[in-house]
Amino acid sequence: MPGDDPERAVAARNKALMAAALDDGHVITPRTTIVADLRELPDLYPAGAVGFPCVVKPADGAGSAGVTVVTGPEGLEPAWHAARAARVMYGMPRDERVLLQEHVQGREFSVESITQHDVTTHLCITRKHTTGGIHRVELGHALPARLPAAAERALLEQAGRAITAVGVHNGATHTELVLGPDSRCTVLEIGARLGAGHIGVLMQHALGIDPWRTVWDIALGRPATITAAPGGYRPRDW
Repeated sequence: MPGDDPERAVAARNKALMAAALDDGHVITPRTTIVADLRELPDLYPAGAVGFPCVVKPADGAGSAGVTVVTGPEGLEPAWHAARAARVMYGMPRDERVLLQEHVQGREFSVESITQHDVTTHLCITRKHTTGGIHRVELGHALPARLPAAAERALLEQAGRAITAVGVHNGATHTELVLGPDSRCTVLEIGARLGAGHIGVLMQHALGIDPWRTVWDIALGRPATITAAPGGYRPRDW
């Protein structure tokens, strides 16, 4: 059955492997330091390996669990413990490593894409609304985001690079990015799946696309059904 590169697909689930894959794929990403032992933390700031604010997250995390925005050296150890206390989800294997990443300022977006036989179609760009504070929570999504052509091209280009970097040949992807005040586009993460937070439902209503049917078509080797219906989605039983 159609699938992805088995040697690289794990990079879409493990954030430490993802950071390495995106770097190898020449994707613009936050500066990242991977730490395997709590005892390494005191030396990172004096050595210039981490700046503030930074984001601390578990390598095996998902759904923003265990993610902390740290504003100074005193916050590193509590953030480490929070990352390691996060429950592993979706059957992922435990990875004790923790990522310390540059905190990128700007507006948050995601790119929803479908790839079949190495040909990627970007369905839309989603504007993400989040809280502030040390533990960020997504409040909602709006799509399709309306952006200047140059900003849209930058987001789609980096999303395409990320899709290639983690070896997605067939399936859906959800790429999270930040668009900075200087129009620099940075990829935070990529998931080899449809976007959560009811993004699929939004695509149905805003674009007239049934993303779940599209994913099934790809998995079964059928031509993907990604043609948008004029006027949006109108299910008969609603």
